[in-house]
Amino acid sequence: MAAVRRRAVGLVFVSLASAARAGAGACPAEGSDWLTDDTHPPARVWLEDGRVILANGLVRREFVVEPNWATVELLHEGTGHGFLRALAPEAQLELGLAVGSTTLCTQRADVGGALSPSRGAILELGALGALRADGSAFRYVRHEVGAVHTRFEWRPPAWRRAPNASWPPRGVHLAVHFAPPAPPAGGTCAQRAAVVVHYELYDGLPLLAKWVEVAHARDDGAQRGLELVVISLSSELLRVTEGAEPLVGVETDFMPRKTFWRRAHGLAPLATGPYASRRLDYPHWRSDVTYSDNSAFHALQADAAWPLLVVNVSYPLGPDQPIGAGVSFAFMRVHVLLHDSAAAERQSLGRRRVLRLLAPQLLEAPLYFATNDASAANVRAAAEQLARLRIDALLLSFGSGVEPASEDDGYIERVRADVQYAMSLGVRVGSYTLMQNPPNQSADVECVDPDSRLPAGIADLTTVSHDAYRARVLAFARRVGLSMLECDGPFEGAACLPGAHSRFRSLANSQLAQYGATVRFLAEAARRGIYLTVPDPYFLSAGSNREPMGYTDEWTRAVADNWEHLTIGRMYLHDGTTHKPPTAGWMVFDLERLPPARADGSATPERLELLEWALASYVGQGNRPAFRGRTPYPPGADAGAEAELWRAWLAHWHEHRQVLAADVLHVRRPNGRSLELSVHALAGRAAGAERALGFVFNPTNASLRSHALTAPLHYAGLCARGRVRWGGSRRRDAAWPVPAPTVEQLDERARLPLGWLRLRGRSFVWFVVEAADDAPEAGDAPVGGDAGGRRGEPTPPVQPRHADSTYARVQPRPDQKASLE
Repeated sequence: MAAVRRRAVGLVFVSLASAARAGAGACPAEGSDWLTDDTHPPARVWLEDGRVILANGLVRREFVVEPNWATVELLHEGTGHGFLRALAPEAQLELGLAVGSTTLCTQRADVGGALSPSRGAILELGALGALRADGSAFRYVRHEVGAVHTRFEWRPPAWRRAPNASWPPRGVHLAVHFAPPAPPAGGTCAQRAAVVVHYELYDGLPLLAKWVEVAHARDDGAQRGLELVVISLSSELLRVTEGAEPLVGVETDFMPRKTFWRRAHGLAPLATGPYASRRLDYPHWRSDVTYSDNSAFHALQADAAWPLLVVNVSYPLGPDQPIGAGVSFAFMRVHVLLHDSAAAERQSLGRRRVLRLLAPQLLEAPLYFATNDASAANVRAAAEQLARLRIDALLLSFGSGVEPASEDDGYIERVRADVQYAMSLGVRVGSYTLMQNPPNQSADVECVDPDSRLPAGIADLTTVSHDAYRARVLAFARRVGLSMLECDGPFEGAACLPGAHSRFRSLANSQLAQYGATVRFLAEAARRGIYLTVPDPYFLSAGSNREPMGYTDEWTRAVADNWEHLTIGRMYLHDGTTHKPPTAGWMVFDLERLPPARADGSATPERLELLEWALASYVGQGNRPAFRGRTPYPPGADAGAEAELWRAWLAHWHEHRQVLAADVLHVRRPNGRSLELSVHALAGRAAGAERALGFVFNPTNASLRSHALTAPLHYAGLCARGRVRWGGSRRRDAAWPVPAPTVEQLDERARLPLGWLRLRGRSFVWFVVEAADDAPEAGDAPVGGDAGGRRGEPTPPVQPRHADSTYARVQPRPDQKASLE
C-alpha cells in the first residue's frame, strides 16, 4: 500500500486512576472490578446540597452554580481519591470579530469558573465557601439534562459480523449554557458569542466526556460579512494533585494519532514542511504558574511532580475557526477516564473498554482478501474461492487496476456486473482509493508548504477539486455496489498556507478545516453502510472501522527475509493491540512472498510452512489481515493441501471468534530470540465457555523452554482453576504433538503456570482455557478437532505429557520456584 497518512469534531481522552484490585488471588465480589464485571449503576444527574452532581457509581464530577458554574470535585468513587487541587475555568477562549481577512477586535475570556482564596495547593472546604465571581468570564445561565448525543450512525449489516452492542451507548448528557460577560468588563468581541459546555457520562464506564460549542448571534443589523472567530480554545482545564500525572493520559480524536495514549508528539521530529513537529505537537500537561507566588522557586526543589499539574487541552494550531452569524460550532471532546493503577496493561484495558462502548463498529469482524488483479476474470475466480473459504469480502487493492473515481459508464457497468456476481456467491466487494494524492492532481490544488511556500505534493483537502474527487468515489461506490473502502490517506495533520483554491481562513485554521473535510466524507460513507479502513483513527468522530496495525511500507517492501518479516508482524500485532481491540486493526501478508507452487499448482512443503505461519500469526491470533495476491491459492487447486490449510485456519477463526475478538493481554513481546505469548481474555455476561485463548510461538531454530512463563487469567473472570485444551499445527503432513487437555490450578495471582512448556524449533502451540465447572471433560475432542463439524479441518494429535515429549512437564529447580509463582 502506498504511503498511508481531519468543521468541528474532536475528541479527547484524559485517563485518571480508578478502583479495582487487579489480579487478586480470591475470586472478586460482583461489581468489584469494572473490567471483568458489567453490572453497574446507571449514570445520572441530580442536585444535592446546592451542587449539581454527575455520577455513575464509578466516577463523580460535582459542580457549583454560584457564583458561577465550576467543577469543585473530580472523584473516583471506588477509591475515594479526589483529583482536584485547585479550581479552574471550564474552558478558555480567545475570540475575535472579523470581516474577511480584517480582524476588528480580539478578547480572551474564561468560561465559568470562580476565584478562590486558596493558594492552589489544596482545595479546602473553607475556600469553597468563599468563592468570588470573575466579572470577565462567561456567566452560567441554565443547564439541561438529556440523552447522550451520537456522532455517527451505526446499523451494521449481518455480513460484517457485528457484536450485540448497545447503540447509542447508555448514559446521560448535561448541557450548560453560558452568556457573555457583561460590559464593560466583558469587552465588545464576546458580546456576540454564546457558549454551551457539554458533559456526558456513560453506564459502566469511569469516563466523563466534555466538549465546547460556540454560537454566533444571528445577524441583527451588524456589519455585513461579520464573523465570530475562535482564535484559540482550551476545552478542558484541570488543576490536579501532585503525583497524578502518571495516572492521567490525554488523547483527542482531533488528529488523534498525535496524542496517542498519553504521548503528545508528532509522527516524526520534522523541522519543516506541512508535517513539522512544532505544528503537530500539542502536549496537554502544563506547569501551574499560579501555584506559588514565585514559580521559579519551585524549580529549585528538584521535585519532578511540580511542573505537570495542569491538564490543558487545546489545539496545536489555532483553531482560528470562523463562525457565521446564526451558526454554532462544536469543538473537540474531552474524556476523563479513571484507572485504578499505573500499570500499563490495566490502563490500556480501560482504554480498550472505552472504544468498545463508544465505537462498537470497531468490533465488526468481516474476513476479506485483497486482490492485486481487478480484471473481471480474476475478480470472479477470487470470489468463487472466497465463497468456498467462508471469507466475507474481496478488496480490489492498490495496484489492481481499479479506478474508484471513474465516471465512465462502460467501466462502471463492467465492475457492477463483477460485484453482482460476487454478491450472488455471498461475497461483498470493496475498493482501494488514494485520497492523499488523487490521480491527475494539479499543483494549484495541493497543500502549500508553510516554510518553502511551494506546493507540497499532497492534496489540500478543502478545495472544490478534492470535494469533487470524494463525491466521485461515493458515486462510484453507489453505482457499482461497493461495500468497503480502503482509504490511502489523507494523513492527518498537514498544516498549509492558504492557496488559490483553499477554503480555510489561515495557516492556523488549515488543520481543523482539512480534518473536518475528512470527517464529513467518512461519516457520509459510514451512513451509506460502507465498511471503512482508514490510516488514521477516526473511530469516535466519523465511525471508521479500523486502521493499520503497525503497517509500514518499509516493513512490507524492504524486509526480504520472510521469517523476520513475520516476527516483526507479530511484534506489530502485539503493540497494536495494547490500545485497541484486535478487530480494530489489520496486518498484511503478500502471497508473493510464498515459495512458488509446483507446475501443477500443488504446494511444496516450504510453501505450506510459510503460509501456515502467516495464517497462525494473524488469523490464529484473531487478526483479519490483508492477505494479498491474485487469489488465495492457485486456480484449480480447491482440493489441494494449500486450500485445505486455508480452510483449517479459517475454521479455527470461526470456531473461536468470540474469544479471539476479546482484548489481548501482552505477556511476552516478540523479539526473534525467545518464546512469545499473548492471551485473549473474555469475562462478564458476554463470556461463553471459552474464557481465554493464548498463543505461544518459538520463532527460532532451537528448542526453547518457557521457564517462568505464565498466562494471566484474572481478566478472563477466572481465579482458581481452568480447563486447558491445546492445539498446534493444522497441517496433516507436519502436525507436531500437543499436550493433553487438563484441569490446571491457577496461582495466587490467577495465572496459569507454563514453566513446564518446551517448544521445538520453529513451532507454535495455542491453548483455550474454559471455566473448569462448565468445560467439557478432558477426554473430549481437542481444540480444533472435527467435533466442530467444520469440513476440511485437520485434527492435531493429542499426546500425554511424558518424559521424552516435546511438551514434557519440566520440574523447576528449588531456586526457580519463586519465579513460577
